[in-house]
Amino acid sequence: MVKPSISDAPSTMPVTVSVRPVKTCPVSLVLMELIDEGVPLDEYLRYPHAIAQFRASSSSPIDVFLKGIGRHRIIALRSPSFMSNITAVVGTKLIATLLSRLESIALSQGLLSFPLPFLIPNFNDSLVWHRRTEADPSGIWLRRLLIETR
Repeated sequence: MVKPSISDAPSTMPVTVSVRPVKTCPVSLVLMELIDEGVPLDEYLRYPHAIAQFRASSSSPIDVFLKGIGRHRIIALRSPSFMSNITAVVGTKLIATLLSRLESIALSQGLLSFPLPFLIPNFNDSLVWHRRTEADPSGIWLRRLLIETR
């Protein structure tokens, strides 16, 4: 079976911020109560979703892909954080699509992990800061520390 794929969605940032890519993280699907053999697309779309949405006007690569094939998912919860979505889906039938590096945290909460029923490009973690703090010694120190510990 060939899985459909999602191309990288373009993103724009205001000119008042600086961005530095830090790391690329594969994406995995985490949810509460489904079979161990994976989740077909129709089953994935049948459940309500908890999503991390960082900008109100942005569409996720998942939603762009689904729109392109004439499908959509039900968004039951929007939060600014993947971590808060882990807590939100415990004890529910919500699905949260997470970065794979968060999988062990989700599993420790009793959630199950499944591969997405389609291919998605890796998610890029980035440091973002306002340009007026570009030369701030504490900001420079923190950015270096975060980059070194990746």
